[in-house]
Amino acid sequence: MDKPQWVINGEMFSPKIIDVAAKPKFKESHTRVTTYLENNLHVIIKLLLEHGQIESISGFINESIKYYLMKEKNDFSNNDY
Repeated sequence: MDKPQWVINGEMFSPKIIDVAAKPKFKESHTRVTTYLENNLHVIIKLLLEHGQIESISGFINESIKYYLMKEKNDFSNNDY
């Protein structure tokens, strides 16, 4: 079967076909964690979410932890390898 094609602004467009079977289910790649935030941090995060500055609280926390680990707890961050 041929892939569908369209023209957008004079250029050919064909959507990427994603194999959804290859993508792991959410529960296979995530673990539920219950934690406590300081009240002021919770208010700020909710404001960011309401104003579209972050997509989700979970995503924001995941990205924040990744950033912290790479910057503060990574042996390779000082190029000592």
